[in-house]
Amino acid sequence: MSQEPTVPHRPLTPPKPPVPGECCERGCENCVWVFYHEAQRRYEAALQALTAAAPDHPDHPASHPIQPELS
Repeated sequence: MSQEPTVPHRPLTPPKPPVPGECCERGCENCVWVFYHEAQRRYEAALQALTAAAPDHPDHPASHPIQPELS
């Protein structure tokens, strides 16, 4: 009986937005904001696929319930 090799868990991390001053604000075709938004869409798609495919995965949104802030 062969088992599939286990792949180490690599958590999904959202892309980091550009730091202030990284964008020249000239409307460049290859703006850092364009790349950021594309990466954000890929991240969100990966989260949706993960939610549908593996509800017990550590990155599943249900694994990290929102904690209310204590005032």
